[in-house]
Amino acid sequence: MRVHLLLLVAVGVGCGSAMASARSDRPPQGDSQADIAVTQPTLITSFVATQSQLTSSPEANEALADYQYYLSRAVPILQNHGVAIVATNDSTVRWRDSLGRHSIVAADSGGILYLFVLPSGRVKALHAGVELDGALLAVARDHFGLPIRVPQIDSL
Repeated sequence: MRVHLLLLVAVGVGCGSAMASARSDRPPQGDSQADIAVTQPTLITSFVATQSQLTSSPEANEALADYQYYLSRAVPILQNHGVAIVATNDSTVRWRDSLGRHSIVAADSGGILYLFVLPSGRVKALHAGVELDGALLAVARDHFGLPIRVPQIDSL
């Protein structure tokens, strides 16, 4: 089930529950997920956690809140530079570019994944946990070759 980030922003990114309510305790549904079509510079991001994981773990809930906060800070800037944003909570992220179909298991990345994908098939993956908005903007600037001004200090 893909959730576009704009929907998350509209329902309150900082509340920590938007992504949680979108994911049930059911295991991922495998091949039922559609490929994300990459036709422009695209940031595909996934935060994989069930509602019960978020309820039982203050650390997971805090990580979700941080993920939503920093991502929401970077999104308007990225969109102003023509970057498409796709936020999902799928454990396996699938996309299609000019080279064909690809997938990556977000759960192998600790449940948090950021993919910077170009239509040409060039991909940069970050999977070391929650990234600050400045880090996301710097990677987008460098990978997509965009004139994005990166703040000196990340949002706090």
